[in-house]
Amino acid sequence: MVTLARFNQIVPLVYTRLTEEGAGIPDTVLQTLAAETNAIVGWNLKLAGELLLLLSHLRAHGIKAVPFKGPPLACELYGGLKLRQCRDLDIFVAQSQMLDALRLLETRGYQLDLKYQDVIKCDKPAGHHKDVLIVNPVNRVNIEIHWAACEPDFDDKLASTDYWSSETTVSLLGEPVPIPEPENLLVLLVIHGSRHHWNSLKLLCDIAQLLTVYPNLDLEAVATKLPGLWRTRLLLIPLALVNSLWNVPLPAWVLSLISSDNTVFDQARAISESLFAVAGDNPSALRKAAATMISQQSLQLSSSRNPRDRVHIALRVLRRLVLPNDLDKQFSALPRRFPVLSGFFRPVRLIKTYGMDICLGTMRKLWRAILR
Repeated sequence: MVTLARFNQIVPLVYTRLTEEGAGIPDTVLQTLAAETNAIVGWNLKLAGELLLLLSHLRAHGIKAVPFKGPPLACELYGGLKLRQCRDLDIFVAQSQMLDALRLLETRGYQLDLKYQDVIKCDKPAGHHKDVLIVNPVNRVNIEIHWAACEPDFDDKLASTDYWSSETTVSLLGEPVPIPEPENLLVLLVIHGSRHHWNSLKLLCDIAQLLTVYPNLDLEAVATKLPGLWRTRLLLIPLALVNSLWNVPLPAWVLSLISSDNTVFDQARAISESLFAVAGDNPSALRKAAATMISQQSLQLSSSRNPRDRVHIALRVLRRLVLPNDLDKQFSALPRRFPVLSGFFRPVRLIKTYGMDICLGTMRKLWRAILR
């Protein structure tokens, strides 16, 4: 139980629910969850205080910044900082003000993560990215400075739309803080969860809470912000999940769309299975999670009706699958001056981690999606 709560990043929610249930829960479990919940709440308070200072600093220098997720989302959807597990801070700024925001935050001890040095050196910092990471080695707070909801490689249209520009306010430690308006907030949560392949229950809890706090939220307006079969499915998959997991009520027309789309049903079922299979308890969990991720990547391909678009999308997906990452570099154990050579070890690492069947299945799915 504790492992599953950690895996899904919902320790405070699980602890609160178990204390409400009362008898039948081992004391050791409650004590462990209580200690971790207290640590999480303390960290959330630290993040909230730091965010207020940073927003004031940016505002004083004429930079509009709108937080996303983190403490403001906890207050907006959960009524405070006690129930949502926050890790870092996420702030939207206009692309034209991104470099100015970085320079200002440097004066408060933040440093650009080395992985993003090349991003800000580009003539067009957005490029194939949506954000940069800055870290403070003193207070250990990480901040992602966003200028887009997703990478252009994920979806050009979604990346070019400023869903954060229209905002409302939420009270954070007694201070008003901007946050995207509910419909745009749902779009951003859907995009964020889809990018992460809905790999934790926390992502879905946010969707469920948003629909609970705003029962009259205009889902038709949200759907118009996600036009096309691919983007509509991005919305329907989490809606299907929160409806099946927690009976979150949905309009009849949404339920009709979900029930008539086998792809949405299959995706939701696969995601649900992977969320309740923890690698520490189930050796096949990692392979299930990988299969879910691969299936979701092929979803965009199968949802596109234009053959040229399918080829273009497939090439982007293949690039993400082929290019080496930090795990490949660690696996190869090569010196840093030979980063390109680590790419040769990537197939070996992927096969060792996920198995030959999943790796070959990925290529088959991509090929079938292109020809469909």
